[in-house]
Amino acid sequence: MSLKKLHIFVTIAVMMALILSGCGGEDTGTTKGEEVESTSSDSAEGSPEEAAEGPIVLGMYEPLSGPSAYYGQSAVNGARMAESEINEAGGILGRRLVLVTEDTEGDVTGTSSAVKKLITQDEVSGLIGAFYSSSTLAAMPLLERYEVPYITGVSTSPEITQKGNQWIFRSVATDAMNSAPYVEYMVDELGHSTFAFLASDGDFGRDAVAAYSPLIEESGGEVLDEMYFADTETDFRSRLTTVRQLEPDVLVLVSEGAAGALVAKQARQMDLPATIMGIGTQAEQEFIETAGEGAEGVYCATSYVASIDTPENEEFVAKYQGLYEDEPTEYSLAEYQDVYIFSQAIERAGSDDRTAIRDALKETDYTGISGRIAFDENNQAHPWVFITEIVDGNLTIAKKAEAAQVQ
Repeated sequence: MSLKKLHIFVTIAVMMALILSGCGGEDTGTTKGEEVESTSSDSAEGSPEEAAEGPIVLGMYEPLSGPSAYYGQSAVNGARMAESEINEAGGILGRRLVLVTEDTEGDVTGTSSAVKKLITQDEVSGLIGAFYSSSTLAAMPLLERYEVPYITGVSTSPEITQKGNQWIFRSVATDAMNSAPYVEYMVDELGHSTFAFLASDGDFGRDAVAAYSPLIEESGGEVLDEMYFADTETDFRSRLTTVRQLEPDVLVLVSEGAAGALVAKQARQMDLPATIMGIGTQAEQEFIETAGEGAEGVYCATSYVASIDTPENEEFVAKYQGLYEDEPTEYSLAEYQDVYIFSQAIERAGSDDRTAIRDALKETDYTGISGRIAFDENNQAHPWVFITEIVDGNLTIAKKAEAAQVQ
């Protein structure tokens, strides 16, 4: 063989070796759920089982932009915190947990497309959410169609667990469940008898009025008026003037956004003497900061408050503040706990099969910061209700009560 031919032969052999080496390298394909990057701090290598099966994927959709973005993000923060803790402890069934989030912008149309993407593209094993009850209701037909289990720790419309949909579970009390101990406190313990509603003109506001108004009447109170406002409004003085003329003992303020804080602020600027009975986000630090002096003396019924005096809550609050430099909201804890409830159900199921997880969720018996969570025949939990009052700019617990045994 000539030197020239030998050189050509060696060159071809080297090229073939490089090609074969590349074919045997690391697979760059994605497995279930890996097309959406998790922001979890967990970076441990997966087990051999995970290498074969991929991570376990949960989906979450919240308003991460728009007027409710603060609360949507606080819910995601809580879920991310749970995701990180679970992965640090070894994951679920030896596999890494990945949380995939979608932004609905608070829009029902956006909800349907976000949920369908999570189910069909990200192939989630389950879903958690959503800040608006309308968003949860919009997702429910898709849950049945694709047979996907879903826990909401946020949506409070009674209708959600009255439809017979066996794929949805709720870990938070409904408006009707909160209303009984809250109205009893206002009427029996504070001695109030006349009420006027000023509520957000949406599904949350109207559902709350529908739950509370008849209960006030049944408790011996009187509802003087029911008024509504758009969440985009900023001037409520004309309605507050009407409230002043009615002279109610209680102004029932129903709002989940900044508008409610402005109502409280303007009510105090007008020296409105009525006690403000908040329904919505009045037990949050953002409400106190936005309403300023108007927040003083405002009550709220909530599933969680950061001032709960237990070692478990103190640890939760300290860790949350260390991660996010903010105080956790009721939505932070709700989604933190929902991730853990899902994790335990998947462990009981022994797989990420959606039907097996659904069946395992029915056996839930989880004790968390907000109390015991176990689902009844309608997949509804009955956690504690905390009645709060803002005193000297601080959120205090006026009473801890059991949620009413209604749907």
